[in-house]
Amino acid sequence: MIAVVLTLIVLIWYTVETYRLRLAAAKQLAVATTPILMIAPVQEPRGAVPAIRNVGNGPAFNISIETERLKGQAKLTFYHSDILAGNEVQTVHLILHQTDRERQMFTHDDVLNNVMQGHLPQTVPLTITYNGADGKRYSTEMAMEYRSEMLFYQFAKHSTA
Repeated sequence: MIAVVLTLIVLIWYTVETYRLRLAAAKQLAVATTPILMIAPVQEPRGAVPAIRNVGNGPAFNISIETERLKGQAKLTFYHSDILAGNEVQTVHLILHQTDRERQMFTHDDVLNNVMQGHLPQTVPLTITYNGADGKRYSTEMAMEYRSEMLFYQFAKHSTA
């Protein structure tokens, strides 16, 4: 009888531990397949160009990059792919829409020159939203910030939207 009770206790303990291991494995899988997007320059033969980079392992779908309204009626639009595989990098084309004209920016220096000429503010907050393969909506907050005659891309926060 004592052997049966001890076997039951061991079986219950083993079941609980196995359940905890399964939960830990599920969390690891979720982290391993989560996309994390950010904007950063990449080096190409024509110089540094702005690019969207997936630093996560999971694919990202329905990508949208938004920025707050700029000075006056100005608006900054990002042109990029809607899909980005895990660890993939793709260049981004920016257009600054102003009341009197549009300014196209293909390189990192184009963006930097528009900030130095006063067409763009010194800090441009960005919000990147996208879906993961698991169907969840994610969000990355960051900023392009001009300091000391250089343009920095500051990562702020990654979260589930």
